[in-house]
Amino acid sequence: NSGAADYVITGCGTGEGAMLALNSFPGVVCGHVEDPVDAYTFAHVNDGNAVAMPFAKGFGWGAELNVRFIFEKAFTGRNGEGYPPERKEPQVRNAGILNQVKAAVVKENYLDTLRAIDPQLVKTAVSGPRFQQCFFENCQDKAIEDFVRQIVA
Repeated sequence: NSGAADYVITGCGTGEGAMLALNSFPGVVCGHVEDPVDAYTFAHVNDGNAVAMPFAKGFGWGAELNVRFIFEKAFTGRNGEGYPPERKEPQVRNAGILNQVKAAVVKENYLDTLRAIDPQLVKTAVSGPRFQQCFFENCQDKAIEDFVRQIVA
């Protein structure tokens, strides 16, 4: 929402909690991705901007291949093109409907959302040095940047 990132890759033990958390924010469409087919179809059908992965589930032998192929498929081709290609029109229409419903339910003022969350939780979320470097170098919303600077001060 600040414009600091185009795409978020996150996760947790199963990926479900991270997906639910991200989808509660305005402007975020997060998919649950466990394998390359999930990554490919989410990118091409739902055209989202975040994925949540299970970091503790099903990552035994060959896990590094699964992750490599997930990223390959998530970022192959043009998002929102539908899959299979002949289903593009209804899938694009349905993704648009989903985004309209979300916009009606989740209000788009992200700063109000941040202010409504426990400040200590927000501080924990934004205190990492790599997050701050990326955020402060790329943030395009001065009000959100000022809020984050105040929280981490």
